[in-house]
Amino acid sequence: MNRAIAGLCLAAATMTLAGCYESKVPLAPSDKSTIDSRLLGCWKSAGGKHDEVWNLIVLKYSDREYLVSWAEDGKDSEAIVTRAYSSRVGDAHIMNVQNIMDEEDDQRTFIFFRYSFSKDGRLIVRPISEKPLLEDREFESSEKFRELVAKNIDNKKLYMEETVEFTRCKEELEIRLSPSAK
Repeated sequence: MNRAIAGLCLAAATMTLAGCYESKVPLAPSDKSTIDSRLLGCWKSAGGKHDEVWNLIVLKYSDREYLVSWAEDGKDSEAIVTRAYSSRVGDAHIMNVQNIMDEEDDQRTFIFFRYSFSKDGRLIVRPISEKPLLEDREFESSEKFRELVAKNIDNKKLYMEETVEFTRCKEELEIRLSPSAK
């Protein structure tokens, strides 16, 4: 798992031990996606049991895709920049997230997060875990992958144990890109 993908999992799961599931295929092609305007803007994680706070900036990139930046709060760290789009699986919203900073196009993989919103507007993120349901599984098509996820969408074993909650930022954040991304 490359540094950017590991950083995304770390940001999303605030240091849970299990890893995010990484796939060469998305749940669905991006041409089936739509923009969820509730996601747009600046978010700050609530920390969790490990005290890390992450800033998340979600921008509309196109009519179907987002540009998403993750960075640890309060540190002089570089942002991880990804391409993302949502897929519906039943009533669930799943983000297909792909690193776009360092990888060649044919080496870029996806990780996945189920997201929802609380009644008070917090963004709730649940990373899809590689263990136990998806461990050592590779899918040759989005259809087969989506079929398995659909069958297990409400199975807690599909997700990492920790969820991450984000609240809207009260201040604007600066995105600092690595030299290779400029």
